[in-house]
Amino acid sequence: MTENGKNTLENVDDPRGWLSAMASSQADEVSQEGLAALARGIHAGIAAEDARPLAPLRHRPTWQRNLLGFLILFAVVIVAHTVLRRGDLAHYPLGRRVAELATMVAAFGLCLAVAMRGTHLPELPRAVPYGLAVLAVLVVGAFGLLPTPHPHDAYVARGMGELISPCAVIGLGIALPVYALIRLLGRGSSLGALAAAAAAGLVANTFLHGHCAVTAREHLVLAHAMVGVWLLLGVWGMQAIQRRRGVRSA
Repeated sequence: MTENGKNTLENVDDPRGWLSAMASSQADEVSQEGLAALARGIHAGIAAEDARPLAPLRHRPTWQRNLLGFLILFAVVIVAHTVLRRGDLAHYPLGRRVAELATMVAAFGLCLAVAMRGTHLPELPRAVPYGLAVLAVLVVGAFGLLPTPHPHDAYVARGMGELISPCAVIGLGIALPVYALIRLLGRGSSLGALAAAAAAGLVANTFLHGHCAVTAREHLVLAHAMVGVWLLLGVWGMQAIQRRRGVRSA
């Protein structure tokens, strides 16, 4: 472009030729040192990605990574329902038990599919992972609000103290490593973090469902269902901190 503006795109007879000439002139100005620096940066990024834990598994096809997620869930279910199973199974209606487990497994599958979604696919609307996160909490909370499955011994509810009951601590102890593992198997999107937290909360609740014999509503809602809520709040908090740091650094 000249100072009088006669060589601008609006004033030339052949805009395509003008653009080609401009691109060629700019390409000629690219130094070999700049290209080498760009190549080094790309190779460094690839090396850093390959050095991350479970990198070979993260590069596997999506269906294989989803299968690994389900294997984690099934391992937790088997341990909870065999080695550490609850003591009231003889009185718990089998149909209700199966229906509750099937519902949590289905919700887990939806959350896992979003958490493991390939980066080559179009980005999902933000409403999808947020909706799944809410659904995961509501599913577990709804179980706690249902009528008790059988007559049970009196349980002295501790009110808000249920938030720090042993089940809440155990649930978080299971959910946190599961969340970390799902994130390592995923491709790192921020929306995938919400889905991973929801999936991890469901894994923890499948364990608690098979292990804990307390059927009091306060306990099921505040100790069991809140495990997923704590995870989601933690993810939202971390994302808010990262966004704020990004704004400040910019």
